[in-house]
Amino acid sequence: DRVPDFVAKLVYKNSRLDFHVAGLVRQLSTHSGGDGDSVLGWGVSTGGKITFGPAKRHDVRFNATYGQGIGRYLGLGYVPDAVYDRAALGDRLYRINNFAAFASLKLGWTPTVRSTLMAGYQHADYPGGIALPGLANRAAYSLAGNLFWSPVKNLDLGIEYRHAQREVVSGLEGQMDRVEMAAKYTF
Repeated sequence: DRVPDFVAKLVYKNSRLDFHVAGLVRQLSTHSGGDGDSVLGWGVSTGGKITFGPAKRHDVRFNATYGQGIGRYLGLGYVPDAVYDRAALGDRLYRINNFAAFASLKLGWTPTVRSTLMAGYQHADYPGGIALPGLANRAAYSLAGNLFWSPVKNLDLGIEYRHAQREVVSGLEGQMDRVEMAAKYTF
């Protein structure tokens, strides 16, 4: 791309609330053998964190993002930014619509024990009338819960359970259930 992506973010903070609204504008283009097209990609995001409870050990976090041509900014390339199909689209570049959201609740049970419940969702809408790989992502969600213990300074021990489901454009669905354990020492 010849133009850098333009990002702007407004933030409001006080002792118990962080809130932000952000926007993105970018140029998407493709050129091959004298043919090509350029379109404007854009996205809007809002989110925040609300702390509460003793010593602010608990918090609620949330974020929602919507846009067209912002695939690279959501879910590590879960969907492409745009599609270009010479035969079906008449040498035009079409943006992919994307929506993504997550929310989490962290509970600090004691100064050394905490847990988090979280949920995430992403959905992509592709333009009609084009050939897409059958395994192109359409929608996914995940739910997770964990428990962490910090027995001494700089050491975290934890366990997490996650359930996730994914749907691709061919209509196939798959799911995953996973238990993970972690040990982290920060120095």
